[in-house]
Amino acid sequence: EFEYLSRLRKEEFSRIIQEAEEHELEEPIEAEAIAALKAASCNVCYKKKYYDVLNDRCVFFPSVARTIVDYSLIEDAERLYYNGEEEF
Repeated sequence: EFEYLSRLRKEEFSRIIQEAEEHELEEPIEAEAIAALKAASCNVCYKKKYYDVLNDRCVFFPSVARTIVDYSLIEDAERLYYNGEEEF
């Protein structure tokens, strides 16, 4: 399960970063910022597990995209970015 969630986080995170760099941002995101966001995603994303009776499978929440929208991923990444000494 841990490997599945790690892969799920990595794939979703990579898609979001790629989409942002291609269509939303003028410059690439700093490597330090990406590292902080990835580390924060391990603490925040896919921490809840529900069993879907209709489809007979487990569903994990919240997604990377959801935590970006509700700002919880950003808040956690700010603590990790240069040990909280620099502004994110």
